[in-house]
Amino acid sequence: MGNSKTCAFFGHRNVTDTDNIGKKLYGLIKNLIVYEDFSVFLFGSFGDFDDICYHTVSLLKQQFPHIKRILYVVNDYYLKKYQLKNNNGILYEDVVYPNLEFDFWYTRIYYRNCYMIDISDFIVFYANDNMESGAYKALKYAVKTKKSFVNKR
Repeated sequence: MGNSKTCAFFGHRNVTDTDNIGKKLYGLIKNLIVYEDFSVFLFGSFGDFDDICYHTVSLLKQQFPHIKRILYVVNDYYLKKYQLKNNNGILYEDVVYPNLEFDFWYTRIYYRNCYMIDISDFIVFYANDNMESGAYKALKYAVKTKKSFVNKR
């Protein structure tokens, strides 16, 4: 294998067509692993789209055990909560609390998302054009920074 690549996921908290989205994601993520050497997948864990992506990557991990699932949390509370869950069978290969200088929770989410986009080679979005949503703001940041992405919305 060459240098592994990183993929992040951002989407809305509520998703209605979960089965259809999951099927589309399965093919996309499998192609990223098989043909483009992606092996690190970043998650934020706030909603249906994150859950669908985690489930899909976890299914593929059975076939490709080298891939890694990394959770990026927004505060120390979530870091401890998910580290504890890891010990009880909910698996991420790592839980990361990025060192950001912003205290307000929603601001931390935005800058955590920007950080995840910055370190990713490719981003999968499920975002509509609601300018107030975090997924939309993350999509706009990816466009601004000229990152490779797809929007499955």
